[in-house]
Amino acid sequence: MKFTESTKTAWLVMMMDFFHYVAFMCTKPYLKGMLTDAHVSDEVAGIILAIFSLIQVLNAIILGKWIQKKGQKPQLITGAAMYLIAGVLLAFAPSVCGFADGVSGYSLGAAAADQWQMFGSSVENVVGGNFDAIGSAVLNVSTVDTNILGACMLTLCVLLLGTSHGIFLICGHYVITGIPKEEGRDKYVGYLTFINSIGQFVAPVVAAMLLVDTLIASSFSGRYFYVMILSVVASGISLALACIIRNVRGGKTKEPAKVGTVLRDRPLMKIVFLNAAVYFAVDVVSTYTQEFGEKTLMLTAAKATLIMAAMKFSAIFVRAFLGFLTKLVGSARLLRISLFVVAASIVGMGFTAEIAKMLSGLGLPYEGTKFVVIMFMSLLFGLANGLVNPLALIELSNASNSSNRSPALALRNMGNSGGQTIGEVAFGFLAGAFGTLSPVFLVSGTILFGCYLLSFDRKKKGVEVTKQNE
Repeated sequence: MKFTESTKTAWLVMMMDFFHYVAFMCTKPYLKGMLTDAHVSDEVAGIILAIFSLIQVLNAIILGKWIQKKGQKPQLITGAAMYLIAGVLLAFAPSVCGFADGVSGYSLGAAAADQWQMFGSSVENVVGGNFDAIGSAVLNVSTVDTNILGACMLTLCVLLLGTSHGIFLICGHYVITGIPKEEGRDKYVGYLTFINSIGQFVAPVVAAMLLVDTLIASSFSGRYFYVMILSVVASGISLALACIIRNVRGGKTKEPAKVGTVLRDRPLMKIVFLNAAVYFAVDVVSTYTQEFGEKTLMLTAAKATLIMAAMKFSAIFVRAFLGFLTKLVGSARLLRISLFVVAASIVGMGFTAEIAKMLSGLGLPYEGTKFVVIMFMSLLFGLANGLVNPLALIELSNASNSSNRSPALALRNMGNSGGQTIGEVAFGFLAGAFGTLSPVFLVSGTILFGCYLLSFDRKKKGVEVTKQNE
């Protein structure tokens, strides 16, 4: 394999992304648990966690303009440093703020209050006065403040984590989509998403081993201490790679295209909207599959987990062959096929019980058939869903040029984060209104079928015009 400067940079970016996703999976899944340890209410915790996606929506345009003018290297250094700092804060937040297991809310502020009581008792012996009462009052206030301090520190960490993750998404996509098509851009898009998925798989496995015995950590730093330290190490490696990576600027273009110009570019915005709609409809399916298997289909927890694992593995597996598949079928046609299969498989998952009941009329065992049906639909969903996101990125690259690529990527990241956030709320309301999870799958599949129809009739002329502008 012959490496050019752009592909060498791409491999370094992919290595950075791998370690970033290791750090990501060592922090994001445990934020809710840390907020619970800090005695933050579910309502407030929900708002704090939503900031992770919201900050990416708010700063996407700014990051897009920055990367076009200065290149991706300054952003990647900043993003990796942010994640490293956030990891350190998360590792020591329980002990500093007083919500580590075994500390029982005893904070640095409480310790200061104890010192005041000791000091007060000494002075009282000399000059008299009820200093113990003052010390007790300070102790009570400091214990209450422990929760506020913990919530504030965790909110700061969520802001840092969200901003950093947005930087990695935009910068990684910027470098990969900048590879010329003839140098294997489509293949590298598949490699990027494949390596990201591997990082997301490896981290929980290692984290699970680190969480087996948390007694030592919980005595001074909280139950997630070692997992957070792993995120710090991974972020440190990402930061080291960011310092040696080659900076990629916006070609000969001094100024990026205005956001308004990109918004008026119909082929580009069609892809941005399509990607946001997919995020809106798909992510919640992954969220609800475990619960759907256990509570609606009455499967065992082990079987429901096996379905989730099959879904994840098939999505990871297929991404390694993206370059071959796009050569064989074409990226636009493959995207349409993938959208149709995703929509059909999600609807099929929603009708699992009905399909199994129909097949049981042919003499097949109902319970076994039900598991086979949902497993088959999950495998189809994983394979197709593993292709949709990188294919949409390829299509955005096909429809953009060196001037408008970074703002287009910023708008895409904004739409994806926004769609993901709104989808969680909308489908949560839908599940609550119907009292069952089947409608979640049926509505999601219907939306994705609309995405499939939207993927047709793309104006080739628009693509050719943008390519001529490069």
